[in-house]
Amino acid sequence: MSGEKTESLEDLLSDLFGETVTIEGSEQRELGAAELSLIEMGYTKRNRSPDGPTTLTHIRQTALVSHDAELDLPHFALSPTPKGIGGVLMSLVGDMGDLDFEDSPEFSNEYHLHAWSETPVRLLFTKAIRDHLGKRHGWSVMGRRNVLVIYYHNRVVDGEERTNFMDEALEILGLFQQAEETLDTMPQVRRETTGGDMAATAERMGGLAGSMLANQLRKLSVTQQELDQFASSPTPRTIPRGIKRQVVGNYLVFVPFGFLFIVAGLVAGSVFYLMSEGAQRWISIPFFLFFPMIGSGMVFFPLRHYWRKNRALRDGKVVSARVTDIERTNASVNQQRRYHVSVDFSDGGQQVTRVLNAYGPAVDLARQRKENGEPMRVIVDPADCEHLIGIDLLMMFDK
Repeated sequence: MSGEKTESLEDLLSDLFGETVTIEGSEQRELGAAELSLIEMGYTKRNRSPDGPTTLTHIRQTALVSHDAELDLPHFALSPTPKGIGGVLMSLVGDMGDLDFEDSPEFSNEYHLHAWSETPVRLLFTKAIRDHLGKRHGWSVMGRRNVLVIYYHNRVVDGEERTNFMDEALEILGLFQQAEETLDTMPQVRRETTGGDMAATAERMGGLAGSMLANQLRKLSVTQQELDQFASSPTPRTIPRGIKRQVVGNYLVFVPFGFLFIVAGLVAGSVFYLMSEGAQRWISIPFFLFFPMIGSGMVFFPLRHYWRKNRALRDGKVVSARVTDIERTNASVNQQRRYHVSVDFSDGGQQVTRVLNAYGPAVDLARQRKENGEPMRVIVDPADCEHLIGIDLLMMFDK
């Protein structure tokens, strides 16, 4: 595989897995319109514990990746049901959005199927797929839009096992292709995930995890009607809570910690200065310099972000723009990869190109706009024409 194709595939897999994926080896072939890649992929997973330090686990696994322009899959993740202590812990926090099928008890017992949008995923997982996987344990499958990945979690296969792996993975791929064709006969079924789908999944999850997620999603909730009313309102606009939370975020929580760093540095520096004599007083200098410097950054940047976003939402001009390019960057925020979305629009009679940042589901929405040639509404900051907010990239929570 060429370096350019490897990088493109790494981008697709990084989006799907939510981690920075690297490809260490690959074999390619074509199957109809699908580009198939048998790869060895790796990524480092961060395991966060509320009561302990973050631990790192390096994952390496062989995977069959199908990148097929004719596929349009709803977002799902299938993995073996955790057994032992892992299963017990999962049951305590909730079912994590697991979809079960009454007529496929073996499949439901052996596999955990997570889906943000329940209806299209239930339709995709036909009886043929469930029966097949129910008799062949241990597989993991992830899919979204035109990408399907089939693998054994954290397992590299070699030699004759690699041939068997490829044969079985191709059989599974064929079943999903047939199921997706059946889904194509149901145009009324929406496949993309909305905020409303995520809220419904959180309610279905139950337990501690579901309760926490549902609470967070309620704070982000905004309907299409609210967004349209907001966009058509004269300035200065009143900003609905859901729009404000999605755009501005909750960065102000860092401000009190910043002031704490400043005060701690000044107090500690003063104490060391008064308790020392002569040349030893240099020990106080790092406290006077570095703690207030770090604290000032923790105060300044969140406040600047808050003021800029609020100013744009309240007083910015709403324009109609077209997405012309989407480029993945190396930066991440809250474990979400940052993308640069280039848009064209008319500004004072001149056609201009500007770039806005997008993360997670917003990137998929931008891709849909680009593929369909649909315009989207963008707010231009009145004090900084380079600062844009793509309001049509926000998550909608309509039922």
